Amino acid sequence: MEELSHYLAAGSLLIHSEKSGPVANLRAVLLMRLAQYRAQRGLPERDDGNLTLEQAQEQTAQEALLVVENVQRILDQDAGASPASTIPPHPKEDSPGEVPVIGTRDLSQLRTLLSIIFKWGTEPLLARIQVVWPARGSTPTHPRPKIVEANDAVKSYARLTALTRRLLSLLFPRGVHGNIPQTLITTTVLNRHVTDILRPGITLGWVPKALSTESFLVVDDFRPFIMRLMSILPPSQTIASLGAIMSSSSPPPQHVHRSCASLLSRQLMRPGGIRGLFAAVFGEGESEEAPLEKLLHVAHVLGSVPSVVTAEEYFRSVVPCLTELLLPQANVSPAYVLAASFSLSRMITAESNSRHHALVSNILLSLLHNPVLMPFPSTKESVIYSSIEAIQVIQTFLTNTDPAPTLVSTVTSPIVTSLYALLAALARIITADPTLRESVRGLLVTWGRVVSTDEAVAILWACIEGQGGEWVIDISGRVKRVEQEEKQSSLAFFTPNDLKKAEESGALDVDANFLGFRPDPVHFIGFLKSLDRPDVASEVFVRLLESYRDLKSDDESDPLRTLLFLQLIVQAQTQMSSDGSSSNNILSKPEHILSFIKHALQNNAMLQDSAPKQRAQMSVASPGLTMDDLRIVRRDEQLEDEDLDTGGDSDDETPESEGAQPDDEMTITALNLLLSLLEANPNLSIQSAPALEDVLKDAERLVKAPTESVRALAREARMVLTVRLASASTAPSKPTPLKLLQDPLLPVRAHGLLLLRELVSTRAGTEPHEAVHVLEPAIRDVFLQAIQDDDSYIYLNAVQGLAALTDSFGADVLRSLARVYADGLQGVGVGTLTQQEVDVRLRVGEALGQVIRRCGDVLPRYADILIPPLFELVRGSHIPTTIRTSSLSLLATIADTADLALLPYANDLANAMLDLLQIEGARALAQRHPPPLPSTADASSNSHTTDSKFPPFRRASLHFLGVLVRAYTRRAYDLSSLSASVGRVPPTYDFPVRRATTTLGYVAATDTDTVVRVMAREVGEAIQALRQALGL
Repeated sequence: MEELSHYLAAGSLLIHSEKSGPVANLRAVLLMRLAQYRAQRGLPERDDGNLTLEQAQEQTAQEALLVVENVQRILDQDAGASPASTIPPHPKEDSPGEVPVIGTRDLSQLRTLLSIIFKWGTEPLLARIQVVWPARGSTPTHPRPKIVEANDAVKSYARLTALTRRLLSLLFPRGVHGNIPQTLITTTVLNRHVTDILRPGITLGWVPKALSTESFLVVDDFRPFIMRLMSILPPSQTIASLGAIMSSSSPPPQHVHRSCASLLSRQLMRPGGIRGLFAAVFGEGESEEAPLEKLLHVAHVLGSVPSVVTAEEYFRSVVPCLTELLLPQANVSPAYVLAASFSLSRMITAESNSRHHALVSNILLSLLHNPVLMPFPSTKESVIYSSIEAIQVIQTFLTNTDPAPTLVSTVTSPIVTSLYALLAALARIITADPTLRESVRGLLVTWGRVVSTDEAVAILWACIEGQGGEWVIDISGRVKRVEQEEKQSSLAFFTPNDLKKAEESGALDVDANFLGFRPDPVHFIGFLKSLDRPDVASEVFVRLLESYRDLKSDDESDPLRTLLFLQLIVQAQTQMSSDGSSSNNILSKPEHILSFIKHALQNNAMLQDSAPKQRAQMSVASPGLTMDDLRIVRRDEQLEDEDLDTGGDSDDETPESEGAQPDDEMTITALNLLLSLLEANPNLSIQSAPALEDVLKDAERLVKAPTESVRALAREARMVLTVRLASASTAPSKPTPLKLLQDPLLPVRAHGLLLLRELVSTRAGTEPHEAVHVLEPAIRDVFLQAIQDDDSYIYLNAVQGLAALTDSFGADVLRSLARVYADGLQGVGVGTLTQQEVDVRLRVGEALGQVIRRCGDVLPRYADILIPPLFELVRGSHIPTTIRTSSLSLLATIADTADLALLPYANDLANAMLDLLQIEGARALAQRHPPPLPSTADASSNSHTTDSKFPPFRRASLHFLGVLVRAYTRRAYDLSSLSASVGRVPPTYDFPVRRATTTLGYVAATDTDTVVRVMAREVGEAIQALRQALGL
């Protein structure tokens, strides 16, 4: 104890003087204290008068170190054998420690002496010698001296080496591997002066060979002590000390900076090294502030690979430590979480210019993806997370980084299919963890809103393909990825009794996934809608339609898969096409869907165009026998017998539409989509979407489809497209009728047609509206399409509209109607006529009849437009009899309305009617069993027949001939004998009276049809009246 007191007393003299008095300067004070110190210790006096202030300070530091060394030796001896611990206790600085012989005042003096050692000893010596090495950089406030005294630097280097060795011996008196003294001096040095020891130790111990000379040799024996010192300190303290050396105000030499950086990186690989770095940068508290400068510094430090290890070894140690900080159970400061996420994002993105981003990405993604993708993750990894922990790390990571699309895609895209499979499993289990469910949903929604369209569509299609694996949730709520889930038997469906109970209790949901489809159509479309990506939804929807079409056309396809695609399409139309102008509406961006509609309609249109050619080729007589030649019972008789046996009604369907075509279902879907698309996008037109022009052409072809449902939808689509085309060029003051005609509701369309008819109607002496002049072809087309509608109100308004249009535009409208009615019936064109085309021509004929009646006395002006094509139809023996009969009816209407229009053609028409009755009339052959003639019902049910012996045709011929005769008779009475002709009107005596009398008498006597015979007698009597009028 006496020795300890002696050294403590001597050390106190180095701090303050025993005699107080006026002091000239600091140098004098220090010299006086040194003299008192020597006297206290019994040392001989020494003349220090020639010492400078710096030399006096250095001498004081040397003596202070001597005092501390002796005190440390004495205290270590008194402590006795310390336990074999390499980590000393770190009591608080104000605590007295474990050695009671040191008082508080003595401890304060020792701390002061330690501060003097570093302040006046190591720091000045280090400043003198480091100028001989190249510095990493210099600042204006600390410029390097240009002239250095070589002898002074060499001496300073030797003294600093000795001083540093004594300081290290203070901590390691028993060698580098021995136990450190368990004293308060050790605690003070480790708590306050680690940086002061590390700075000279690293400077002298890590001198590179290129800078090592005889005068400035590297002190290799410092390295083990420095490494041992850093190993016994907490990582946070070591990292803070190394960082302080690197960022000191006076730039350190280059080799010191590099060595500190390497040692710092190695500290990160220690257990708790990452936390130590964050604690050194952000503090130990629960700080939420993380400035960008500190984040960049941390990311730079973590991204620097030590030279003593490989990059793979380094990052395999650092990356798992960073991800552990992102777990909820880590319970670390928000600043730590933000720093870990920021550092990882900088490491794995190529934009950060990280040289090792591919390696880090592989390590990180393997660590996070394998638990989600594999039922049994690889055990080679140093850290193995559960699937839920991996998802939590990913969510925390993305939450604390910038939502860059590249980063989100890199981290999330490879596991989206598995995440969606997990989300679907969580949705099926009512008792599943709602927090986990929302976390997975949020992760998927974040991914879906930032990735590119192509990537999103490809991954979502993989979900539809059933990728993602199987997930099970046990009764305790634990989630586990399995290789294959045990599925219920396909027979485990509702029994009738169960179904009845479910309906009564209200538990039966029409959208329930009874067949166990993966994915569940309702859930998948709901998830797709939640992404709020109409571009992605449209692409997926079009792809669903195309795949469904391909599956329908493949006879070997799985019916359950076909049903899955159908349900997905139905759910998409139900959930995502009824939001109006919402961004979730798949019809809000029609470009993708229009491409599918165009493709589907073109395929069907090509099939419809090729069907008549195939029938025509099959109808050509083959050189050999066919299956029809071997039939004993004709096919039509066989079908009739089958209808009778099954109670079928032959009038239910027409022959052309009895069977639906293979692609009708997809065609109907495409047409419905087109109508929905046009309804959802009022401004969509051919100008904004050129694909609609091709769609319009396809719709015009599909109007002739054999299936009624396809024809009805095609007519409606063509009507809307035609109106849209007209609306694009109409004046804004007249948009109402055209807008109403596009409405899907029938009463609204009918009202629009009525308004359009009123728009084109004009009073006598007035001109049509200017917009009507521009839109006349489109309006005419609208009326022509409307007359094909099955609704009588729309049909009648269309007929009246055509009549009103004729009043306004006259010859152009009549010429157009006559062209629609009569064109296309020449040559082989008749063979391709369908029942629907015949019906259209008959409806146009009815409209022509209305128009002819409204023309009245001005009809002779249009005689050359109407009569020649009608007369040509009557003469065509290859034309269906129903059309020829309709033409005769129109000619009779012309004669009734204005006989003057018909008289220029009367002679030819009369002779033609007599030829028809004479050549084509049916004769009553005197046979025992005369063959039965076709009945009127047969004629009406088969509009393709060209048999002119049908009674309706002969009746129409007689009716027209009677009207013609009566017109001749009226003209004979009206014309005077002096004016045998008026203009082009022929003389009445040109009528073939004699031939007509003979032919009609023959028909009245021999025809098998009673009505024909009666009509022949009536027309014969009219001819007799004509003879009287002519005076014959």
